[in-house]
Order: sequence, then structure tokens, then C-alpha cells
Amino acid sequence: MDDFDIGPDEIAMFMGMAEEMAEEERERFRIEKEFERSDKEEEFEQDHNHSEPEYQHSDTSRRPKRDAFMQWVWDLSHNIKTIDDPLYGPPKPRKGKRGSKEDYTKAIILGVPIINAHLVSENFLHFIQIALHYFPKHEIDSIIFDQKGQPVVNDREIFGIFNASSRSIVINLRYHFNNAVHIVEHGHTNFSMHAIIWNSMIEVFLHELWHALDTIGDPDLIYLENKDIDDIATGWAQELMTFLAQNENIEPPKLTEDPYFGVRIIKYINRIIAEGRHLWAETQREMMAGGVYYRNTHAEIEITSLKEFIELSLPGLTTDGTGSRLNECVMKEQKLEAESFKNENACELAIKEAIEKGYRLKIDYIRSDGVLNRGRIIKPIRFFLRDGYGYVDAFCELKKNERTFRTDHIINITF
Repeated sequence: MDDFDIGPDEIAMFMGMAEEMAEEERERFRIEKEFERSDKEEEFEQDHNHSEPEYQHSDTSRRPKRDAFMQWVWDLSHNIKTIDDPLYGPPKPRKGKRGSKEDYTKAIILGVPIINAHLVSENFLHFIQIALHYFPKHEIDSIIFDQKGQPVVNDREIFGIFNASSRSIVINLRYHFNNAVHIVEHGHTNFSMHAIIWNSMIEVFLHELWHALDTIGDPDLIYLENKDIDDIATGWAQELMTFLAQNENIEPPKLTEDPYFGVRIIKYINRIIAEGRHLWAETQREMMAGGVYYRNTHAEIEITSLKEFIELSLPGLTTDGTGSRLNECVMKEQKLEAESFKNENACELAIKEAIEKGYRLKIDYIRSDGVLNRGRIIKPIRFFLRDGYGYVDAFCELKKNERTFRTDHIINITF
């Protein structure tokens, strides 16, 4: 995380336009009710920090499923946390206290170990508690947040995965960030970059939760590539996300309270603005500094929360008005986004075929400074992925040397 340390000047640059937002109160009534239920549960029979292999299934039937408040009280009484430590996340490192790295990276929510919990916000850990509370018979053994590009399927990073054998959900934080970068650079979306990441994190977690529920009692079940199964999981996740947004507090945190994504978003947007390459970066910074979730100036729509978005969108499915206009705007953006990714995939296939058969290609591409170059003749040599983007090393006949092109900047390609 050292490369992503952020100083007060950078925060001031990003957040200067923002007014201080009032902190949301916790759902005291629900916590008190869970407190009463938790009084009836048995005490822990093993130490809180007992280490278990991350991807090896273990028996969780004896692990007490305490709510967040009772877990925090237990941690306090066993000198694991102090009163200044967060309710959901792991304790903060303390001077003069020795301990393993796991002491400050791991948390337990309703009996489920959360590996690398320090990388996600308290808001997201709170969301996990809500989701697991609604479906207590999930039999999930661990939830793992990965910052190094896992999981990978068919040599490509993916958002997340559920391992039915180990009963583990693994979420790829790096891919969620790179995907959001990709989308804002396409220029079709009117969601804030933070909202894009928050939406994908919630939907992917719920998607994998569906797989966990679907495989209960059959730990050796291995899914074949079946689009119908994933479509069902995605549909279920979207419906549940809509329900939770209306009935629970699953709003994103402030950027400065999002350990992994916050500093990366701030540094990325500040860099793009400093380079003067894209006007959309100024809009993105203004939106996130002002706590704007979605803004479409042409349609005169501005939304500040996930709940507001859902409650405006739902009536728009059956009646005319702002909600209907919002849905039309979002559908148009999604269609353009799908076309952009489709074009990138077609470009990648063409490049791989040209490499295999030794063909030359004529390309139109947009340089990093925004200038469009047409009709360049190249001979592709190597295709590779980096930071969520496709690249091709190719010999450029005009420049008479080898150059590297980012495939999403290639807007037309012919053999």
C-alpha cells in the first residue's frame, strides 16, 4: 500500500468542493435485537485468531455466529480490540504490541472469517453482515479479498468466484478497480467511478452468495460453463440488491473511508486531470467530491445515493416521468458500453489471428493525446494483458520500428 499513500494536499485537491457530509446513524434497533439473540449463543471454543488455511474447507458448525456488536464486545473483553477499533473490521495496529499480520487484516462476521478485511470499508463489511443475516444457512467458510489479481479463469482476471469445495468466496479488488477505469475511459457512463465499483462489488458478492446457497449439501459440485446458471445468479443478485437498497443501509462510504479503492480513485483522477487529457475526469472528481452517485446533465437528473437511484428507477418501469427518463438514459449508456467491449473483443480476435497467420493489419487508432491516426499498417507480434487492458506489440511500417498499441484505442481494423 506504500505506493498509494495519500497526503493532505491530494485529499484537499480532490475534496475541496465537498461539504462535510453527516455520518449515518447505525441501525440500533436491529443491533439490539441481535444482541438479545446472541445472548443465547455459546461462547467461542477456539481463539478468535485461530489460523485456518484460506482455501481449505473446515468445519464451521461449531463457530458461534455473533452479530457485529457482540463480536466487537467479545474482542474487547479478550484484548483483541480496543474501544477505538472499528465495529466490523480488524483492529488497528498498536505500538508496542507484537502480533502477526493476520491480527490486523482478518475479521469475523457472523462466524465467517474475512481475510484481508482491512482492504474494504466498514460499509462493505456492514453489507456482508446484512447479506449473511438474511441467508444464515449459506455454509460459507471464508470470504477473501484479493488485491493481487485473483481469481483468474482462462488466463483472465475475473470479478470474483465461489469455490464449492472450500466454501470460499474470493473477490478480486484489482479487477473491480481496473474495470471501473475502463468504463469511465470509454466515456459512456454517467455514474461516478466510485458508484461503478460499489455496484459491481455488491452485485458480485451477491452473485457468489447465490452459488454458495445453490451448492449446499453438494460440496464437490463443479459448475460447467453454463450461461444459464450465471444468468440466474446475476438476476437473483440484482433483485436482492434492489430489495436491500430499499430496506437496509447499503450505501457506499466516503472515498477517504474506502481503504483500497479510495486512494486509487483519487490518485487516478488527479493524474488524468494533471495530464489534461480528458474533460470527463473533472466531472468525475466534482461528482465524487460532492457525493453524487449519478448525474446526467442533458436529462437534468442528479442522484446522490443508491437508494435514491433504485426508488426513482423502479416507478420508471411502469410510468412516465423522471424515473422512465433515467431508465432510458442508463439503458443507452449500457448499450454503448456493451458495444465498446464487443469491439475490443473483436479487435483482440483479429490481432491474435494476424499473429498466428503472419498477416498485416490496417488500423485506425486514438493516440494517448486524443489525436486520431488513420490507416496505419502494422504487423502484430505479440498480444498481452496488463491492468485490465489488451495490448499488442507490432511493427509499424510508417515509423519502421516496433510499437505498442492499446487495443481499446483501436477503433477500426481491417486485414
